[in-house]
Amino acid sequence: MSTQMKLRWAAVGCIWILALAVTFWNGSKVDQVAASRQSNEQARRENDFLRQNAKRLADTMVSHDARFLAVESMDLGIVAMRSRLMALAAAFDLADVKIHPEMSQMGDDQVPCEISLRGPLGQAVGFLTALGNYPYLTVRRLGVSAAAGSHEMDMQIGFLFRYRIGAPIPAPEVLPHVTTHRIETQTEAL
Repeated sequence: MSTQMKLRWAAVGCIWILALAVTFWNGSKVDQVAASRQSNEQARRENDFLRQNAKRLADTMVSHDARFLAVESMDLGIVAMRSRLMALAAAFDLADVKIHPEMSQMGDDQVPCEISLRGPLGQAVGFLTALGNYPYLTVRRLGVSAAAGSHEMDMQIGFLFRYRIGAPIPAPEVLPHVTTHRIETQTEAL
């Protein structure tokens, strides 16, 4: 083969190598553009979702944050929880109130506790209802038995006290209205 023919084949080979290189480069650019479009589309959908559901998401975050009591330390949290439960029990005229945190079973952000108390049925039901105003106290167990006195009952309530250590945010306390009038119940009429 002559040198001129060899040069032509070398030129054709170089052109084909260049064409293949450009094709692979083009394919990688197409993949990059497609990935960028997909990422932009996903970001747009997320922004649309956040814009459409901003109110609901904010309410959910507030609801989630309310399920934990912000305290400076776990011990101060237990003191705050005890004082709030004692005040609630006093507001419903319940006696023999004992609160026992189970420190041996505590988790990262929750402490199992038990409260035992005694009082009339109407006040006990009112106490249980008012306990729903404290979302950081989750009732797990409820035991009710008749007390030795007339129209009274003993209650044992097992619950989880959830706390979050940080700067405490003073939350508005919803305490029951204390009244001097007796609450009439069906058991008192018996």
